[in-house]
Amino acid sequence: MDRIEVNYRALLAVAVVLNSQRVMHSLWEAITAEITKVIPWARATVTLYDPEVDGFRFYVFATTMTQVVLQRDAVIPRVGSGMGWAYDHKIVHCRPELKRVQVFPEDKMYVQEGLGRIINLPLLVGDKCLGILNIGSIESGVPDPGDLEFLTQVAMQIAYAIDHVQAYEQIDQLRAQLDKENVYLIEELKLTKNSDSLLGKSLAFQTVITLAREAAPTPTTVLILGETGTGKELIAQAIHDWSPRHRKPLVRVNCAAFPAGLVESELFGHERGAFTGADRAREGRFELAHGGSLFLDEIGGGYPRIGPALHQAILCKVQSFVQGYRSKISRGVDALYLARQRP
Repeated sequence: MDRIEVNYRALLAVAVVLNSQRVMHSLWEAITAEITKVIPWARATVTLYDPEVDGFRFYVFATTMTQVVLQRDAVIPRVGSGMGWAYDHKIVHCRPELKRVQVFPEDKMYVQEGLGRIINLPLLVGDKCLGILNIGSIESGVPDPGDLEFLTQVAMQIAYAIDHVQAYEQIDQLRAQLDKENVYLIEELKLTKNSDSLLGKSLAFQTVITLAREAAPTPTTVLILGETGTGKELIAQAIHDWSPRHRKPLVRVNCAAFPAGLVESELFGHERGAFTGADRAREGRFELAHGGSLFLDEIGGGYPRIGPALHQAILCKVQSFVQGYRSKISRGVDALYLARQRP
């Protein structure tokens, strides 16, 4: 069996294994295992570009070197690094004589580990670069063109596998979000009131309607005050209906209806085991309202218990943990906040 056929069979095996993955964690394990089989290396890593830090984070990290200087938790900056060069130019970059010439800052760390050559291969999906496949070897010298072509093909398979898994995970997240919204909307159908039922000719009423229409297109948090029976909930519904967020749900929470300790869970969610009866993780109403509006009914009733966390969430638009109910910071929550309270 000649070398071309061996490489072809190896590449086919890599493609079959990687493209069968649907979860990112198992994909990283599969990439590590397949790289070990088909590529001779002393150090092999996969990094993905993180735009928030304008740098690269390690997701696959394998090495046979006894000394590891460039650690797994390191963030490699895009600007000025070899990974950044390959990312920006979208072509393979090889430093064949690391011990003699260090071009980029991380090259000194590679030399300290005992590497003689490093190859940076961009993970390309069309015109988009996801990250870098880094292959380091103890040997120095220009790699064989056939080996370099094979590595390029392996990098392509890894890139498409990552892109597919990211797409699957995004679909799963959207499906889960739709399921949650559908359950909530079914419940809300019983309580929905049409903003068209707002009828009145008095100057005071028209002033309220004008203020509501002015507030609706803005991201401003709105506090609605009024006596019982004056239509505060209708105003909240109208503001939501007139806002750019009307295609997403208006999520209602009666802050005064929950006993102490449960308002936090209702708003911010909880992790499994956070308290007695929490047999599974549950996302809060803040996250459910992402892209829509959150109506905090009777806000004064629950404010003494959740005031600081609620204040932070509204100002920072971040769902944070409250008294240990959430074990981690959740993604940013983009919602219009409406609050109602009797004077």
